Amino acid sequence: MNTSTSTYIDSIWNNPNTLDLLEMKKSSLISTIQNQNSFYQIVPSIRRLYTIFDSICPNIYRIHCSDSTRILNEILCLTDEYLHMSSSSNELLFNEKSFDDFILKLRRPSIIRKKSFPSIKSELHCFGQGIHPYNYNNQLNQPILFCFELTTKNSSLPIDVLILDPDDNFVLTDIKYINTYNQGDTKLYSCSYTPITKSGIYKILFFHNNISISNQQYSVFIYNSNKEQLIKEPQYGKNKLFF
Repeated sequence: MNTSTSTYIDSIWNNPNTLDLLEMKKSSLISTIQNQNSFYQIVPSIRRLYTIFDSICPNIYRIHCSDSTRILNEILCLTDEYLHMSSSSNELLFNEKSFDDFILKLRRPSIIRKKSFPSIKSELHCFGQGIHPYNYNNQLNQPILFCFELTTKNSSLPIDVLILDPDDNFVLTDIKYINTYNQGDTKLYSCSYTPITKSGIYKILFFHNNISISNQQYSVFIYNSNKEQLIKEPQYGKNKLFF
């Protein structure tokens, strides 16, 4: 080993900041390899969107499946929450100009919400269309998605999301762990469900080992586009999704 090489290695090991940078790159590389197969099965436009979002909000979201539509809905949910940018998945999927415009706006985002990592008791934070009390796009027989953060000391906490239709029948849910937070105890999930029985108020509850995680019960109104719904909705201004 020559002197210059030895000096370079010594400088790395004696510089904690350099070591941290190397660890971050190593962690990122491992994550990329693990999700590489799913990533390349996603349609190119959604891969592009994910890459840009990850550059703005690194280590927030990871590719976990090859379902392009689900990936799009999850990213839109996160951009709405973290960057205050809203759009419709249908609009982006079927309108190339709308997709390009969204990408341009994404490159000039607003200030990212600062995240905290509480270390005491469980804390649940939910967001997204699928848990919005009144969103006309929560339609019968259509997939709906929302995200939620759970802060807990138990890193292996199994989560159950219980959704009940107006007759208290169970609704099938699909929960995905989608975060790559590299500090603290906050985990990020997405939950997808498709109401198929009847329109009306659906209840959403969160459990661990049959114990409620939160005392708060979420209620979502599911619309039926085949019937006229005369529901007076609150005004949500600029944060309402564009449809």
